[in-house]
Amino acid sequence: MNRSPLIGERRTKQRKAIIAYLRYAMKPLTAEEVFDGLCREFDNLSLSTVYRNLKKLQRSGFISAVKRQFENSTRYTLSDSSHVHHFVCRHCMKTIPLNFCPLEAIKEKVDEDAFKIEGHSFELYGSCVDCINL
Repeated sequence: MNRSPLIGERRTKQRKAIIAYLRYAMKPLTAEEVFDGLCREFDNLSLSTVYRNLKKLQRSGFISAVKRQFENSTRYTLSDSSHVHHFVCRHCMKTIPLNFCPLEAIKEKVDEDAFKIEGHSFELYGSCVDCINL
């Protein structure tokens, strides 16, 4: 039997497609974006199925949830995705990857006796060039 990252659960065609879609997205996606991207491929796919699979994958640690400061929705990305941070346009929601991790500069200033860093997320919010020039 073809098993998923979820111990004891079958790897359904829909779950495999959700994982593949997140893998190749190159940015964190909402459940709605995943659904919109896959609904033509699966006639019987529902938004609730996408949410249910994303929650199961998140509980298993296979994907991570990203909550942006100015959005009400949660975005998802593969936990094994390369370590990437983003610029996010607050107007058009364009997401541009940073080619470095700003934590390295911050680590030097953290007193590791007082605080041990165990993880981080980092996004910069603002306006992209296209929106500035409107």
